[in-house]
Amino acid sequence: CINRLATLEQQHVANSKKALEQEKHKLKERMIDEMGRCVDAWEGTEIYLTCQLDKRLELATKMQQQISAPMMEFFHDAELKRKTIAKDEKKYGVEMNRAKLGVQKNLQNCQKLLKSCIHAKAEEEEKKNRGPVKKKKFGGMLKWAKNMMRGSLQELQNQAATAAKNYMASIEYANEKQNKYFLEEIPLICKQFEMLERSRLNAVHRYLETLNSLSYEHADPVMKLIEAHKVSVSEMNPDRDINDFTANTIRMYGPVPEIEPFTYQLSCQLKDIKAGRFEGNPRSFFYATLEHCMELQTEDYPKLDVPVIVVNLINAIRSLGGFSVEGIFRLSAKKEDLERLRKQFDEGKYEVRETSPHVPAGLLKQWLRELAEPLIPTEKYAEAIQLAKSKPKLEDVKAFAQNLPEINLNVLKHISKMASEIAALSSVNKMTFSNLAIVFAPGMLRNPSEDPAEMLENSKFETSFTNFLLQI
Repeated sequence: CINRLATLEQQHVANSKKALEQEKHKLKERMIDEMGRCVDAWEGTEIYLTCQLDKRLELATKMQQQISAPMMEFFHDAELKRKTIAKDEKKYGVEMNRAKLGVQKNLQNCQKLLKSCIHAKAEEEEKKNRGPVKKKKFGGMLKWAKNMMRGSLQELQNQAATAAKNYMASIEYANEKQNKYFLEEIPLICKQFEMLERSRLNAVHRYLETLNSLSYEHADPVMKLIEAHKVSVSEMNPDRDINDFTANTIRMYGPVPEIEPFTYQLSCQLKDIKAGRFEGNPRSFFYATLEHCMELQTEDYPKLDVPVIVVNLINAIRSLGGFSVEGIFRLSAKKEDLERLRKQFDEGKYEVRETSPHVPAGLLKQWLRELAEPLIPTEKYAEAIQLAKSKPKLEDVKAFAQNLPEINLNVLKHISKMASEIAALSSVNKMTFSNLAIVFAPGMLRNPSEDPAEMLENSKFETSFTNFLLQI
């Protein structure tokens, strides 16, 4: 009977040690979050448990009753809380994207109405200049029906003014929503996660202290080991571990980018619409296609293979020492400085004379984001996202880029060359390829979908794909 009990005990201890070893490997794979004191305490616990299994099975039973079961219950409840917080986080993100989508839809409506106003005005002027003309029976009826469906110039003008007001209102709402999202909702989510993580660490601390109490009752021969374990547990510090975790996260993913407010993007102002002026500056590089930008510089810069605004802004950033400035492209320039330099380009003055590299950097971001067609054409968006989801190699993305239109590829090469120079100085400027990808993704890729959930889901793939594009 004693031999049988001894054999059963040996089998139990062997199985327990095997299970403990398996869990040890799992935890080592997961513990990469720089919470060193928590990791040290748990590693000491593993050694301690192994020794105790050799001495007393009673300890294992009490551990299951007083530690394992309540801990599993605690972490089950904590997981439910985590899912609730994550659900709120997703809800806030979807609401933010819905506000962004509202701005885009109102912008498109305004642009459509302005185009109709231009056509209607041109037809009225043509009619005045032409004088009364005998109507063709069939063609005249079609034109009359078309004009009736479209409305008069005054009706279109009123509709355009109303749409512009709605557009400005959606901008104001989106900016309010964005401020609430970054200044209230996201900090609240972070605070909830912090409290949950703090409770987890405190619970681990509490259960490990319970383990110490059980050890004093059952492990006289291993008192020295118990004392060492007690020290490692006492050194656990949730505040310091959370700070270490936060610092490591920033090193891996970069700091949170500054808030960039939505801006008015119509080429004409409300007062222009009311006055019947519907077209913007035909000489502007902004809200234009790459092809139009190249046409603007045909006479002055016939040998350039990219728009002059790209070359001059990058050269200005470089000459102002911007490549070694901390937070270049992540930190924003003053609004009035950006507007001044933008107006200068609209007036055909392409030489950049600035004192801060953040101004040309900010304008380069604006230009990219306001292109009529994104740098990666809309028809190639789905292919780019699918490639990003397949965990591609750099060579795969290079092959994708070679199929872009020539102008798009040339602009991409200029930007990637600049990004490589900046990333090479990341120890000084804190802007790695990953951080630069966060900044440039909105200008490289533009999701044609109007589904906020899809836009939120694809944003991480847009950033990862841009990371590769900046390295080609």
